[in-house]
Order: sequence, then structure tokens, then C-alpha cells
Amino acid sequence: MNELQFFKMTSPKGVSDNELIPTKLPPLPEELSRAQGVKSTACLYFPDITPKSASRALRREIAGYPKLRAALEAVNWNPRKRSFTTLQQQLIVHYMGQP
Repeated sequence: MNELQFFKMTSPKGVSDNELIPTKLPPLPEELSRAQGVKSTACLYFPDITPKSASRALRREIAGYPKLRAALEAVNWNPRKRSFTTLQQQLIVHYMGQP
């Protein structure tokens, strides 16, 4: 059972995630194939700036993209967390594209 199937089984009945979390998510590239920190993910999307600035830029992108933010929050993401799960990374790749 993958993380998306587990989330759908354990989510409360009132949660409407049909439009936010697609049933088929894209496969992750090799460099995102495991749960990893926000900085390392951000550095893949913003390779030309420092890790701290890349992390801020990724958080700004997430904050500026309401559907992505809502989808991440639906799978228990919090802006203060320092790492992404594989499901959260799949959602980022789905909404933002490949790094």
C-alpha cells in the first residue's frame, strides 16, 4: 500500500480532496525518490541561489500557489516542517513540474 492509498483510507469523511489530490501522481525523479528536507528539494528547483534562499523561494512558491498549498495541507504539511514526505514531493512535482 502506498502513501496515497493510506491517506485516502485514513482521511476523515468530510475531507474533500478529489480535486486537490489527483488519483494518479507522476513518478518522482531519482533525486526526489525518498523523503528529504525542504532545503535539498528547494536546491533542485532553484540551483543558482544559496540553500537558505532556495528554501525561502520554494516556500514563497507554495504560498503563492493556493491549490498546491491546499493539497499539501490536506496531507498534513505545515510550513514550519523541515522535510517533505514522498507524497508531498509527488504533489509538488505534479503542480510545479519536474525540477
